[in-house]
Parts: sequence; C-alpha cells; structure tokens
Amino acid sequence: MHTEEEFDWAGGFDPNARSVRHVRALYRLHGIFRAHGVSPIYAVSYPVVADDEAAEVLRGFLNEDSKSGPGAVVAAHLHPWVCPPIEEEISSQNSYPGNLPPELERRKIETLTAAIHRRFGKKPTVYLSGRYGSGPNTVAILARAGYRVDLSPSPTYDYRGDGGPDFREVRCTPFRTPTFPEVLRVPHTSAYVGWACRNERPVLDMLLNRRVRESILWPLLVRSGAVRRIRLSPEGFDLKHQLALTRSLIAEGLGVFVLSLHSPSVVPGNTVYTRTEAEVDELHRRVDVFLGMFMNEFAGEAILPHQLLEDFPVRESA
Repeated sequence: MHTEEEFDWAGGFDPNARSVRHVRALYRLHGIFRAHGVSPIYAVSYPVVADDEAAEVLRGFLNEDSKSGPGAVVAAHLHPWVCPPIEEEISSQNSYPGNLPPELERRKIETLTAAIHRRFGKKPTVYLSGRYGSGPNTVAILARAGYRVDLSPSPTYDYRGDGGPDFREVRCTPFRTPTFPEVLRVPHTSAYVGWACRNERPVLDMLLNRRVRESILWPLLVRSGAVRRIRLSPEGFDLKHQLALTRSLIAEGLGVFVLSLHSPSVVPGNTVYTRTEAEVDELHRRVDVFLGMFMNEFAGEAILPHQLLEDFPVRESA
C-alpha cells in the first residue's frame, strides 16, 4: 500500500502538505487484509513516519503477529518533495525520485530509511519509489543501502509525458538487473486485457502507437472490449476488471500478483477514487471480495517479501 500524506493530486507538489490524519482510518482495511491471512506491505512516506499518531497505528499493525504471519511489513516510499533534504526545485519533473541528481536521491533514501529504522526498530528492505519514479541510479542506491525488493516498476505505463519513466516494456514477472542482482524488482500488476491482447499487451505493438491512441480507432477498440489496460487495484477498477486481469495473467503463467492502492483513499475526499462515503465502502468491498476469490477460486496465497527472495534467488551466471 502506498502509505502517504494527503495532498491534492491535481494541485502540484506542496512541501507543506504533510497531513496524515487518514491513517487512523486504516483499521477497517487492515482488518480485511488480516481476515484473509494477508500481511500488507505499508510503504510509508516521510510525513507518515514523522507523525507520532500515524506511526503508533502502524506499529500496532507491525506487532500483530498471528498464525498467518506478522501483522504487516513496513517499506520505504519516497516522495521527494516532502522528504529531507529538500534542495531541489519543486516540480513535476523532480517529483519522480529517479530524476534527481544521484547524490540527492541517495541522501533522501538514506534519510527515509534511517527515519523508519528509528521509528519502528527495524531497517526496511522493501522500497517503492514515489509516483513509480525509479531512475537509472535507483537500483544501485537501493543495493548499497541494503534493500532487497523494489516495488517501483509499473508495467505498460509510460510517464515520459510528465517527466517520468517508461515501463511499456516491463512485464509483471519479478526480475533482477545484471549489475545489481541482489535487488529483486517486483512490478505492480498491470496489463492489457481483451480479445485483441496476448502476452500482457495488445496484439502487435501498433496498438500502442500514439497515433492510434489519439485516433478514433482507440476508443472503438476500448468500447468493443478489444483492449483495456487494467491495474490490480480497487482504485478505478471494479471487481469484474480485476478478476479479468487475474484470470488472463494466470493463463499466461504469472505466479506473483501485487494488489495496490493509496492509503488516503480510505477517507472520502482525499483522492479521485473515493469522493464519498459510498465510494469508500465500495473500495473496501472490492478488496474484501477480490481477496476472497483470489484465495479460493484461484487457490492463491499471501506471501511476504522474503519469500519472494526464496522463489527468485540470485544465481551465478552460466
């Protein structure tokens, strides 16, 4: 879960927007996770770690051990515009951590890592870049800081128009980079689904061509069900679409799924996904029903990050 401060997504990046009042409302969603045997990953931004009340709520989750495992896992989630040292110009370009000068990105990651360690008594080994904004230096910085899992990749999405990374060639399967294999990269689960799709993307890359997407052809393809990009998330995607994505990727052999959402969505008005109490209720319902079906219909199981490391070990080159 992107566990972060409340800010106006359409209003720019305000270093003073640090409210985390919604964290106290996470008990309901956390209860749903635990009822299904899930130990959620709370990837926390700096304002969450710095707030005493929010940290106390999360500490309670972390210490909630049971037969189904620890109550939660804490990870690092870097929003550079609210994480010291703030030396960069505040802009859309610099809201993607991977665009920062390498030394500044490193210092911010180290600051957030140390704050989490002090607050929760354990150094995080799982990282999620704010806005999925990993860059050319991110994995090297993570490896040197002791991180083992990076959740930043966002398959099929291209953020270059806003200054961010291009993940169109990334698939949903976890992978390692040759230069820093000690960091397992676990992409968010998102893919194209529909009768014109195969292997997690539309048939023929022409369907991803900008001219096609800007033409009258693209909405016709979407309305006909030929192609639709779906992220495994209750935010903006109903159960029908989440289940269609899951079935499609299981048929293609995917074995690791990441269900994601943003913590401010548990309170009305914080995000575009939940403007009303009814939409908050629907978000919780989607999580509950999806997890129930994932565990039963799909025979899935909840795993912890260290189990992924066991499933995808570092191997010597041939």
